[in-house]
Amino acid sequence: MLKAAVKVGVPVEMLCTPLNISVESLKSNLSVLKGICPEVIDLFNDKDIPINTFRTLRKMVPLRQIECANLMVKFENYSTLFSESLCHSSSPECLIQHPKKKSDSKLANRKAIERLEKEMAQVHFDTQKIKESYGSNSLKLTIIISHIKKILENPKVFHWLLRNKNDYLNELTKISDIDKLT
Repeated sequence: MLKAAVKVGVPVEMLCTPLNISVESLKSNLSVLKGICPEVIDLFNDKDIPINTFRTLRKMVPLRQIECANLMVKFENYSTLFSESLCHSSSPECLIQHPKKKSDSKLANRKAIERLEKEMAQVHFDTQKIKESYGSNSLKLTIIISHIKKILENPKVFHWLLRNKNDYLNELTKISDIDKLT
């Protein structure tokens, strides 16, 4: 809407006063979508997207922008980090080439690889931690289920729960009906 007003000829300064924002801020907001293909703009129309995500998408060709935007919508993740990881995983043909110093790009690639290696190591560590506790937790849960079954087999306890704590009885019955831990 603001873009349309500026196109018609409304001065930017006149728009800034009622919105209570600076001229620079409005100008930067108006230029956010430059270099972004219309399909991506339509996909993100009702979403709250960080400005840096658009800056990252601008580095890609339009077809790759659409692919990445669809992935972001699918995973409901519009963060700058996610967009940067999609950009880094893009093939060179999918990126808009800007002249850079080779040493800078090699350094950036090395840093990205190191960061990914650290993240993979952390994920591996977390997975091992879960694997270690899984056996113990499933054993405890099996014991708890058998204990609940024994408690519910006691007629006095069962009738007391039925009369006084029916919601507890329902939940305990659901737990005791668990046959397999998956």
